[in-house]
Amino acid sequence: MAVPNRNIFSVGKIAFVFSFLLILHIAYSLFFFWQNVDDFEDSQTSLYAIKYTIENQHIQDAKEQDNNNIENTHITLPNKLPQLRSKFEKPVVAIIIDDIISMKQVKRIKALDIKVTPSIMPNSTANPHSNKLRELFSFYMVHLPLEAENFFQKEHVVLHVGDSEESICKRIETIKQEFPEVMFLNNHTGSKFSADFDSMEKLLRCLKDSGIVFIDSKTTAKSVAKKVYNTLGEELLSRDVFLDYERNRSIIKKQLDATISLAKKKGYAVAIGHPYAETFEILNDKTLLDRGVEFVYVYELYEVF
Repeated sequence: MAVPNRNIFSVGKIAFVFSFLLILHIAYSLFFFWQNVDDFEDSQTSLYAIKYTIENQHIQDAKEQDNNNIENTHITLPNKLPQLRSKFEKPVVAIIIDDIISMKQVKRIKALDIKVTPSIMPNSTANPHSNKLRELFSFYMVHLPLEAENFFQKEHVVLHVGDSEESICKRIETIKQEFPEVMFLNNHTGSKFSADFDSMEKLLRCLKDSGIVFIDSKTTAKSVAKKVYNTLGEELLSRDVFLDYERNRSIIKKQLDATISLAKKKGYAVAIGHPYAETFEILNDKTLLDRGVEFVYVYELYEVF
């Protein structure tokens, strides 16, 4: 009768223990990633598609807990495009936070003591239900992807230079279906598109026909949005300051200080930021309410409201 080789069993046990530990390590890594994936939201990659399998339920839960019935109190746009206010009782600052796609970002915005306008990404393969986040805000904007010079995110539906006016207007119709209350829109990327007069003329004409006001994110100094708006007889509101061109607290604070100073000089200022932890930390400063300016939603910069 053959005697079992004890070495084989020993090797087998070691292999089993090693495999078990490896599985535990992978499981822990996935759990850690799941818990911290929101820290990487600025990348706007398809990683977010993973989280959206449960995001719908989170949104529904938040709606049920909201005693203010936010989804029934959206600010509505009159039948004509609004005009910018000529003067303000005190300096005002409008802060737009771009790239909104998740409940975590929504909660961070709602936790602030100042008014901040969220600019929500349209539905895409990366964030197929982002439009549902609008139900949690009384006022929001849409962040429309436009073609950039040297940057492309395949998960988004992007308008390109050379697109026909028909296709551009069709895209805006889809946006209106996803975001029925939308009144304002700003561009996500777009350094190439917003520098092309013909393309911007088509887009701004479509937006005007749809009753949507365009706010220029000014992702390029070559933007022709102001020139096109002048031909359409409208006044353009543009971004004055980028708060977080670097994820650095001291830089963000400096940029916010610059925004407040500019508002005190010309009556108002528009700043754009992103849903970074560093940005929210600076915006959560309680002393902001004592800086001599009023923080407002974007629509409050216009006469008609």
